[in-house]
This record gives sequence, C-alpha cells and structure tokens, in this order.
Amino acid sequence: MRSKLSTFNMRVMQFIALTGYGLQVVDDEGRKNVVCALEEELLVDLHRRVARAGGYATVFVEKERGGVEVLKVYQESCSLESDPDPIEIQGSHETTVGQFLAYMSLRGEAVGLLLRNQNEKDRSTKAERLPEILMA
Repeated sequence: MRSKLSTFNMRVMQFIALTGYGLQVVDDEGRKNVVCALEEELLVDLHRRVARAGGYATVFVEKERGGVEVLKVYQESCSLESDPDPIEIQGSHETTVGQFLAYMSLRGEAVGLLLRNQNEKDRSTKAERLPEILMA
C-alpha cells in the first residue's frame, strides 16, 4: 500500500503544479499543506498524517474505483461551530477513509474527528468535502 500511496502522492503534486489547483487550507504560518490518502487505508492513519502537518491540510483521497475526493481538514478550534457529535477514533480504530467519506456524504456537512491516544493529548479536527476532481 505504501508504494501505491507514494505513486498517488506524486500524481497529486504534479496535478497541483501543472494546473495551479487552489489549495484552500492555510495554517497559522501561511503554509498550504497537502496530505494524500487511499480510500482503503485506516482513518486513524490519515488523521495522524494531518496532525504531523500541523492539523491543517488539503487532503486528496484516491478512490478505489477511480476519481479523487478532496477534503479541507483543519483544527476544530478554528471553526465557528464545533461538531456536537464528533467521530471518536482510538489508535486501534478500524474505520477506513472510504467509510468516513460515505459517512460525510450522509451528513452533508463538516464532520468533527476526535483522535484519542493513550500517550498523547487528544486531537480534534474538522473535515469538509470539496468538489471531486478528475486527474489524468
């Protein structure tokens, strides 16, 4: 899976460079972080990568049947409204990124994520869907 993720990451970076795709998420220091994910990987792994990017990122998700889903992910403390019912994920949580995308489709609004780790402080982020894109 790591090789597939690396290949997708390279495709996304080329897409951004060649098309000038506007990244909408900017962190506190003015950086526009990009995080890539595969639909079949665990949500907790994606959440950790976003946390390593400072909690703010434009996330590109490669769907198993083709197409790319794009999400805005940011720290919930920057949101005007907090999610009263965030999804809580533990380090061993089995939810996939694809299942999370399906849940977001049902909700139709931004979804809060709360990552609980035994050895770290809890991390709370929020995710919003952007229009799906086509990449050659």
